[in-house]
Amino acid sequence: MDSNSSSTPTKQAVARRRLIQSLIGGIVVFGLGVITLWASQSHSILQPDSQSKPDYVQNLLNKQVNIGAVIRQLTEDDMKRFLRGVADRGLPDELADPLYVIAINRSDLVSAELLPRVEAELKQQPSASRERLIENMADAIAYGGDERSLDTLLHLAEIDTSRFAPTIPLLLRYTFGRDVTGQNSFSLAYYAFGKTNQVVDQAILRWVEDYGSTHNGVRYWAEAIVKLNKGRPSEEKLLTDPIISRLPGGIPSDLRVELQNVSR
Repeated sequence: MDSNSSSTPTKQAVARRRLIQSLIGGIVVFGLGVITLWASQSHSILQPDSQSKPDYVQNLLNKQVNIGAVIRQLTEDDMKRFLRGVADRGLPDELADPLYVIAINRSDLVSAELLPRVEAELKQQPSASRERLIENMADAIAYGGDERSLDTLLHLAEIDTSRFAPTIPLLLRYTFGRDVTGQNSFSLAYYAFGKTNQVVDQAILRWVEDYGSTHNGVRYWAEAIVKLNKGRPSEEKLLTDPIISRLPGGIPSDLRVELQNVSR
């Protein structure tokens, strides 16, 4: 074989080189594809698409979803956004359900968001729409039905007693028999009594007389007294009870019986 034939590639060699080049090119393309796919997936993991999570707050405000379906998905910031949004809309009746569900679950947020709004509205010129807004906000706070809600309403009652004193028994009515939260409305009545003024105290006394005479009410009342005194109080202790001592008829007979039953 001469030198020209040795330096000139054969057809088989050329074909083999082309095959190797095509294989290498395929491997490179495949590798780049894998790297690109991995990079895109890593980016989506590190920076999730903001559109992947529904805007529960906007859906609630637009009445496109039921609060029961999304309450577990709402973050604290979501709840604050909803409270601001519903307040901006004037607390319409059609948004009452999600508002009251949040009030029961996070009364602290409702009080924190709505109290400044109530105080601001009180400084404005009176109008029918403003009165309704103030009334609705106070009602939402009352629906929270706990000590935080009571503190907020007692604060408002100090600002305007005639307007907000009725919201105290309203809160007590809301919590009466509400076993889901574990709040005893009579315990709340004792908590609030004597904290502001006589108008509020009289409103509480009237509520206790009214609800304390019912079958369930007298039992809740007895349970509240036993809890407050860490046991069944003596007769002398009962006579100095801050609420009982102000009742015209003294210690109700049904309450005496129920105190015995609860203490067993």
